[in-house]
Amino acid sequence: MNGSIIDVKGEPISYANIVFVNLKTEEKVGTISSEDDGKFSIELSSGEYILEVSVLGYSKYIKRYSLTLDIKLPDIVLRDQNQQLDEVMIKAEISKNIEHTATSIMVNIQNDSLFKQISTADVLSLLPGVQIDEDGGVKLQGRSALITINGKPNRMSSLTFMMLLESMQGDHNTNIR
Repeated sequence: MNGSIIDVKGEPISYANIVFVNLKTEEKVGTISSEDDGKFSIELSSGEYILEVSVLGYSKYIKRYSLTLDIKLPDIVLRDQNQQLDEVMIKAEISKNIEHTATSIMVNIQNDSLFKQISTADVLSLLPGVQIDEDGGVKLQGRSALITINGKPNRMSSLTFMMLLESMQGDHNTNIR
């Protein structure tokens, strides 16, 4: 089976979400997207289906079809929805255990998949209240921070220290204080 998704002006709609639901079983039996030219093709057995087509900015299309083999559906026309979004919020939850004391903040980053893909310097820059300047200097809440490695004070220059952190995978650390 194949078909095309177009708008009211006859222009193709790319990447529309197309879902076929078997009317008897009420199960989704096919989920595809339209191509750049608005066309789609899917193999389904003969039967009764609900076709749902959706794409951002257009009204959802829902229609019942009785399908036979190798059928070409008539063009599916989507109408503009003309809806203004007030806000788009993208939220991600990162499981960080943060411990605050009077003199420090400790973040447990062990077993966090985000930190497997970035350097320790990047991890440091993501921590709340931490700023890193162009010379590699680290500040916490706007004040110079004492940098220690395994509890021992860092004696490297800021730039050398930052180069070391850039070379270390973020997931090689248990916690950062």
